[in-house]
Amino acid sequence: MNSYDPNLEIVKLLIDYGANVNDADSNGETSLRFAIELGWQEAVQLLVENGAPIEHPLAAHHHSYQLMGHLFLVAFYGHFDILNYLLTKGFDIDAKDEKGRTLLMIASQGNRKGHLECVKLLIELGANPKLKDDEDKDAKTILKNLINTNKENNNDPNEINLAILDLLSKVQ
Repeated sequence: MNSYDPNLEIVKLLIDYGANVNDADSNGETSLRFAIELGWQEAVQLLVENGAPIEHPLAAHHHSYQLMGHLFLVAFYGHFDILNYLLTKGFDIDAKDEKGRTLLMIASQGNRKGHLECVKLLIELGANPKLKDDEDKDAKTILKNLINTNKENNNDPNEINLAILDLLSKVQ
């Protein structure tokens, strides 16, 4: 939050005037979810610091739901700065979603530079690349399947996918 951002100033002003950071639109989407989708790290941090919950509402009752909504969304979009910030909040780096997928599995399927940075961060922080999802596939297998599907559809592998595959091969 070093530079002046008029949109962030509006968010701050709304919070200062009592806006509920947990309010949702008619589809149940919160400000935090929108900020994550946009990759707006400063707004994510501001919302979390003002009480926006990071965990899925069922996380307290079912461990498998931990972080399902927000942290997995961050990995899906490849927002490195947001992932790095949220992981400092002490979450289980190997938590699984409803299909048994880990953050590493989700981030490994991306094809942008942010996904590669997320994979590097997760590995550096100790994410287990050998964990398997509900279909008995680890992150490397999932990515290989994605690359093969792309080839079958006459799409060359993305250089980011190949870099992630190389990285996963080195840690397994």
